[in-house]
Amino acid sequence: MREYEKAAEIRLAEFKNRAVRMKAASAEAAPHIPESSLDFVFIDAIHTYEAVKQDIALWASKVRPAGLIAGHDYRWPGVQKAVLEFQEQSKYQGFFTPPSSDIWFFVKA
Repeated sequence: MREYEKAAEIRLAEFKNRAVRMKAASAEAAPHIPESSLDFVFIDAIHTYEAVKQDIALWASKVRPAGLIAGHDYRWPGVQKAVLEFQEQSKYQGFFTPPSSDIWFFVKA
C-alpha cells in the first residue's frame, strides 16, 4: 500500500494545493469538505445498499452545480438500489451508465 500512496503523492504533486490527500473513512472525511466545493466525486467503496446510500448522502452536497457525482460497481444490487433511489429523490440530472461499463454518474443541476 505504501507504494500506491507514494505513486499518488508523485502524481498529485503538480497540482500543489489544489489536491489534498485524506487518509480517512468516507464518513470521517466528508465533514472536512465544504459544501459545493468539488467538481467531481467518485464513490467506489463498500458495495452494500446502506454503505452506498450513506456515501451518496455524505458527498452529493459537496459537489458544485454542474459538477459530477459518480461511482463504480453499478451491477451490484445494493449499489443499483441506492443509486436509483438517489435519482428519484435528488436534483441531479443526466443519470447514465454505459452498457459496457459498471460506472454510474449524475450531473448536479
